[in-house]
Amino acid sequence: MLPNETQTDPRVLRTRQLIEDAFLEVLGEKTLHALTVRDITSRAGINRSTFYAHFFDKYALFSHIVRQTFLQTVGEQLSQEAEFSEENLLALMRAVCLYFVYLNSQCPPSDRQLRPVAETEVQKVLFEYLVSWLAERPQATDAELLATYLSWGIFGVGLEWMGNRSEQDVAATAVQLHSLVQASLG
Repeated sequence: MLPNETQTDPRVLRTRQLIEDAFLEVLGEKTLHALTVRDITSRAGINRSTFYAHFFDKYALFSHIVRQTFLQTVGEQLSQEAEFSEENLLALMRAVCLYFVYLNSQCPPSDRQLRPVAETEVQKVLFEYLVSWLAERPQATDAELLATYLSWGIFGVGLEWMGNRSEQDVAATAVQLHSLVQASLG
């Protein structure tokens, strides 16, 4: 189970949602590099200090949104209470592949240099899921090392899905990767 993000005051959540919505609206009009914090705050109807109380800069906001959209993709494949199992490992792999297909369709060529930011967030979430699952296994001697190994393997396969692939192709690859992971777990 992935640790829940900290619950916060409803006013903070509303303000954060205003910032996120404004960011996505402006991002539809400008590239990330061209948009400014002023564009976001103007659209959200807040002042700059409020923005900075929530996010360090526009890149931190971008990372946050990538993380949230990836968690949403994972949530469509797994429940938050999911525990380590073959079925859940397969669902996590499928979520990664599907997210990379989504990312490729949403990220215009002018913003392709932002992919490493998105990829870093995906890799972090993968690691968090896997280490929390593996730490619960009685035979887990080094859950962090095994989670690192597995998360990078799953992540690497996900990167192969940057092209236009169908959901059936994703499912077939996830099944193949699952077989390899199961073999490595013994």
